[in-house]
Amino acid sequence: MLLFSDAFLLQSLLLCVVDEISDLNDHLVSLQQTKERDQEMFEHQLQLLENENRETKEQLMSDNMMLGMCFSKLSSSAVLK
Repeated sequence: MLLFSDAFLLQSLLLCVVDEISDLNDHLVSLQQTKERDQEMFEHQLQLLENENRETKEQLMSDNMMLGMCFSKLSSSAVLK
């Protein structure tokens, strides 16, 4: 048989546990939001880097073609001489 003081103690303990669970839940929500925000920032940064890489590759390929044509012209003019 529970005494009044035991019931009060159990109720106080239960309230503490409920408060702790609530605090942990709030912390979890905060961590999830931070994770989502970090993930979005990472994906955005990755997309920027991929775009930059693609543009650099295209520019290098274009430059390479131009240099190849210049080399070809120089080679053919050297052969003619």
